[in-house]
Amino acid sequence: MRILDLTINENLTDWGIERTSKQKTIVMKNSSIDYDVYKIPIDLLVYNLNNGRMFMEVRKKENDDNIDLSEMKKIDPANYNNEIESLIWETSEERNEYTKKDIQKFGQIEPGVILDDGTVIDGNRRFTCLRLLNAEDN
Repeated sequence: MRILDLTINENLTDWGIERTSKQKTIVMKNSSIDYDVYKIPIDLLVYNLNNGRMFMEVRKKENDDNIDLSEMKKIDPANYNNEIESLIWETSEERNEYTKKDIQKFGQIEPGVILDDGTVIDGNRRFTCLRLLNAEDN
């Protein structure tokens, strides 16, 4: 699995990334900035291990299974994504199923936010649902 890293290669077309006509406004430190929205292949992205909403679940998983997810992310990002996906799905299956059906019906309306290294910092639930839908299609 190849993970996005724009610090190595900034050429978006080399990564299969396409610019859309949409923009997303992000508010940081009392100011808002409009950013272009891009369509990014799902297999270039990874979950944010430091997501505050799942901090406790991540630590519990690491303790229960005696694993270090940050090391797994470096060594085996595909398995890392699978582990985090399971955690996210299990935290709220009903809500996740609703989001998944909504995306299946209408497409992804709200874009996620990612870092240059492919880490999803906003949109983990949508990322989970998109990964599951993508797996169903393949």
